Amino acid sequence: MTAHEKGQQRMTKRWSDFADGTAKEGVLGRRIMETAGETYYPTEAEIRAAGLYRGAVNPCVGDALRGGNFSRTAVTMIATDIMNKWTTKTQQAKNATMKVFFAFLGATGRERIFFPTREDLNEGKWRQPSAASEEQTLTEFAIMRVIAGCAPETAEGAVSNVRTWCRMMMDRSYGKVGENGRASMTSEFIKAMKQSMFFPDKNSKDTRREPITWDMVVMFMAAAEREGREDVGVTIAIAFAGLFRVGELTSTTPAPFSSAEGLSERDAVFLPTFWTANEVVFDIGRTKADQSGRRGKLRPRTLPVEPGSPGGLLRRMLARRHGVADGVEPTLRPVPLFQNGKRAQLTRDSVMRFIRKVLRQAGWSEARCARYGTHSCRIGGCTALLELGASAEVIQSMGGWSSDAYKVYMRLKQRHLMTFSRRMCV
Repeated sequence: MTAHEKGQQRMTKRWSDFADGTAKEGVLGRRIMETAGETYYPTEAEIRAAGLYRGAVNPCVGDALRGGNFSRTAVTMIATDIMNKWTTKTQQAKNATMKVFFAFLGATGRERIFFPTREDLNEGKWRQPSAASEEQTLTEFAIMRVIAGCAPETAEGAVSNVRTWCRMMMDRSYGKVGENGRASMTSEFIKAMKQSMFFPDKNSKDTRREPITWDMVVMFMAAAEREGREDVGVTIAIAFAGLFRVGELTSTTPAPFSSAEGLSERDAVFLPTFWTANEVVFDIGRTKADQSGRRGKLRPRTLPVEPGSPGGLLRRMLARRHGVADGVEPTLRPVPLFQNGKRAQLTRDSVMRFIRKVLRQAGWSEARCARYGTHSCRIGGCTALLELGASAEVIQSMGGWSSDAYKVYMRLKQRHLMTFSRRMCV
């Protein structure tokens, strides 16, 4: 049996598993997958024309099409695959959001307008609502979440969860998203709500990430070394010293690693050579602020390679991975630069979990640990530069900011302010 035939068998079995279950009912996430009629029964001529292969029609194709549930079952299979790629925490968050969203629709008499029952469809009472009306509902949902006690940012996340769920699980774009550089109505409203007098900074608890310090980086690297997770420690050190987003160095999606998209060993260039290098240059390609990956090439992405420095630690990590002795050049490959225990690309979430685990082991409370995440590396590096007296131009250049957004990352500590107070009195 060929590999193709084996794959065909697996697909057939999977189809049968779904078709014999709830997918046959044609209801997915409370949305009817067809706007008119539950089933359609094709003629034998249509089945033969659709399933013909080398003069014959596989019986499974005939069964699928005769049942009138092919599209609904296929969408269920796809949606299930997508949901299985979400982490348990992500699934729980989206499920909780959708539960509240449907409750909101019920409380405002809109549930059957946007998610009709079979009776509504069969009796021809339902008409597809406009995207504008759906967007209006999302905006009101955001207002309700804030009234319930959520911060505007949390309400924004809830709206995003609704959009993602509808798109992935219901095969449907919900609302009128932004286009041509303009945000959606809901996004514009939430932005205005954040800036309005109802949520002044002085009355809001600062929930931003706290900056890590170099001493903390050393602690993380020591813990990583003890656990045999050197890659995690070096990732944190590189992110801190180079003001990188950890997502630029690691994976943020469950997709397989691609050297064209992700950061590979070859994207870390040691100059002039691996063992005589005094600097390492990173080519991280596209970033959050630079989707084309072009503007970022002007940004300094270079770190010194010295004993104990992040660049030196990176060289040691690669030498150990390739099992080469001093002076022997390793062959850097198109594989992830930072890897997990299975040699796949390290994920951003795993780095965050590691950071918080080490802090808990150090005796920090859960509430305090929650204020540190992967972005604490970039924030910490920016704050360290500020305390060293770096100019705004230096900080902007190292962090790759083209606007004043870098100011959000600087955390002025009391000890730093006291330094200037002493200087004033000399």
